Amino acid sequence: MLNRIARTCKKIISIKKKEVHFYIDVEKCSYSSPFKKKDNLIFLIQKLTEIGINSLVIFKPDHIDQSLVKKDMGKLNEKIEEAIIHACEQSGCNFMPTVKYFKGLDDALEHATTGTESEDIFVLDTIADKLSGDLLKSNAKMISFITGPESGFSNNERALMAQKKISNYRLGHYILRAETAPLVTLSKLHTLNGENA
Repeated sequence: MLNRIARTCKKIISIKKKEVHFYIDVEKCSYSSPFKKKDNLIFLIQKLTEIGINSLVIFKPDHIDQSLVKKDMGKLNEKIEEAIIHACEQSGCNFMPTVKYFKGLDDALEHATTGTESEDIFVLDTIADKLSGDLLKSNAKMISFITGPESGFSNNERALMAQKKISNYRLGHYILRAETAPLVTLSKLHTLNGENA
C-alpha cells in the first residue's frame, strides 16, 4: 500500500504517502491530427485529454473525406472546448490542452518544427519500415507525433515529411482506425517513458 488516509473532515482529506513513483520524463506531448468527422474528432479529443495530451493540432489532409472538404474547422471550437472540459472533469486533469487549426499538413509541420518547443517529432504511417517498438526513450521536454487520415498520407505529404527529416513508424502489423492510432501511441509513449502505474 502506497498511501493511507491520515485525517478527514468535511472539507479536507489528508493523505500520507509512503512512496511516490512517477517516472515520465516527457513533460509535454503534442498530437497533430487530420480533420475528421465531428463525432470521431470529439471522441478522439476526449480520450487524448483523459490520458494526458498537452497540445492538439488539427489540419486538413490531402486525402480528406469528401463530406469534410468544405467544412470550416473553426466552427467546431465550441464543441471541442466543451469536450475537453468534460474530459478534464471526468479524469481529474487540471490542464486543458491547447487546440490549433491549420489548412494543411505543411502548415502544421511548420508549426511543430518552429512554432513549438518540440524536440522530437515523428509520424505514424502504415507503410513505414520501422515499428513503433523501435521508438527509444526520449529525454525531450516535448514530443510531437502525427497520424494520417483513414485513407493514408498523400505522396506529397510523405515527401514533405521526408524533406523535414521526420522519423516514421508503424504500429506493428495492425492498421488502426484514425481515432485509435493516436490513443495507442500516447499510451505507448507514457509506458516507454516510465509511466507504467
